[in-house]
Amino acid sequence: MKAFNEHVDTVELQDYSSGNTPNATVWIQAGVKAAILMGGVCTENSRVQTGIENIAAATVFALKSELRGMFSWRLDNDHGQQGQKEDIEPIFTGAKAIYDTVQTHRNG
Repeated sequence: MKAFNEHVDTVELQDYSSGNTPNATVWIQAGVKAAILMGGVCTENSRVQTGIENIAAATVFALKSELRGMFSWRLDNDHGQQGQKEDIEPIFTGAKAIYDTVQTHRNG
């Protein structure tokens, strides 16, 4: 684990399970430094889409756990109409939820 922590800059936790970012705990318990872990959320329209409330909770978890950051692997037409159809114009709903949560909680 020492070599992993010394030579890996970032691990993106692209996790399509319903738990998302809190799965970082498994990596931290295995000895991976929290500072190299990037929490992720699924914002594309699908059956595994991370809801806005869960995006906020995962982002708060990342802040409190001092993860390297958060990311969404679908930045443009996420959370489209009825969570099923893609919008024509980018709406950035998931990315905005991450940003807004960080702005609200980053000093707390």
